[in-house]
Amino acid sequence: MKKASAILRRFAPMALAALCAACATPATIFVSPQYNPSSVRTVAVLGFSDYPGAPGSGQMVSQIFEPYLLTLGYNVVERQQVQSVLQEQSFDLSGAVDMATTQQVGKLLGADALIMGSLTYFTDTSQQTVLVDMPQEHARPIFGPVGKKGEVGIVGMNTWQTNNVVPQTQTTPAQVGISVRMVSVETGSILWTGTVSSTGSDLNTAAQNASQSLIAALAKKLHIPQPEQ
Repeated sequence: MKKASAILRRFAPMALAALCAACATPATIFVSPQYNPSSVRTVAVLGFSDYPGAPGSGQMVSQIFEPYLLTLGYNVVERQQVQSVLQEQSFDLSGAVDMATTQQVGKLLGADALIMGSLTYFTDTSQQTVLVDMPQEHARPIFGPVGKKGEVGIVGMNTWQTNNVVPQTQTTPAQVGISVRMVSVETGSILWTGTVSSTGSDLNTAAQNASQSLIAALAKKLHIPQPEQ
């Protein structure tokens, strides 16, 4: 049991790093065969629903995501105008959006398509302390007769190693995951969907990384050139 415990302590940092790497997932994009990019010029971002237990998280991430849509060639309806219409229509992102509502909101905003989504991850950075085995080398001289007269001196060294258990603080990066879809105002059908999860030094950075990754993958799928980073 002691040996197993030592192994767990020794590999805890590597296991934590692997777990963090597994948290981030590449973007997955699905595009409807009926989607004609030339038919969608103006889009309105209705926002993202909040992550459970994190009020305001949806608004924060949707604001970060919105500017990236400009690189796809969309005209984006001004946010204040969108919020005003949503309040008038008592629009709820967390509920099911029917075709009639989609068309009504889209026409009021002068948009060809509406973009909405949800957060699949929204976790800030965290720290935890793990015990790590730090090997230490020890040496002790071996005495014995030296020379012809039998004098006593050092004839060798006895070496051994021990493990000194020390605490180390490991930091888990922030993680933001988003699921986004674009809905046609004319037909109420989904034109494309995308999901992605990214990490960062803080929630803002993680949201930026997720947005950039999803838009880059969508641009590649739609064959839209993107500016070099």
